[in-house]
Amino acid sequence: MSTLQVVGLTGWTHLASVKGGFMRSVPLAQGHHIRIVSKVRLPMQVDGEPLIQAPCVLDVRPLETVKLLIPQPLE
Repeated sequence: MSTLQVVGLTGWTHLASVKGGFMRSVPLAQGHHIRIVSKVRLPMQVDGEPLIQAPCVLDVRPLETVKLLIPQPLE
């Protein structure tokens, strides 16, 4: 089963530094099923797109996994 990772950023300058490879994000959680309960509006980035998320419950889990097929070299 896939492992999900949730990371945090301190602001847009931190995000730019992480994207540029100058800094690292702050690891917050890791697991197979992650639930985040937000009581305030939060800035987020989902699939590379910025988003201001209204208060909600985020229930995150992988839907399916993909097996990687590696061809064997011909002898």
